[in-house]
Amino acid sequence: MAINNNTVIENGLKKLRAIKDKEILYILESTCWDLLSKTDVPVVTHNLWDSIGCGVYRDGVLLKVFYPPKKAVEPRTNIYDTPSENRSYWGREELEDTITNPPASVLSNKGWTLYYVAAMPYSQAVDERVNVLQDEVVKYVFESHVMRLKL
Repeated sequence: MAINNNTVIENGLKKLRAIKDKEILYILESTCWDLLSKTDVPVVTHNLWDSIGCGVYRDGVLLKVFYPPKKAVEPRTNIYDTPSENRSYWGREELEDTITNPPASVLSNKGWTLYYVAAMPYSQAVDERVNVLQDEVVKYVFESHVMRLKL
């Protein structure tokens, strides 16, 4: 049975898309690991550190998660020096919840999304004093991996 030209072309395009998607995922994974390696935050209980991670999504579907090695051995019982009533905060738990239940802007995005987040409730307050997330380097780290890609 002969295969017509349209079938051959469609099969070729499917293979190319799969290769492209694999390369994009590799670039995003490498970017995530590099961002996590740049984490340098004030440490009290290591929970802020444990709450910084990345999720990679495609069309709102979580494909990969990137968490730092867990370091906290005790939870935070206060939020930026304010005692929290009846609640203990573990950075890893906050991160897992945030990555698996991201905001609507992540879930509704069409295409690829790298969600880079510090999930502890007090991370924004700390960010005002020190740069918790390395937002300013995301573009450069991502582009450096794209440039290394052999096309």
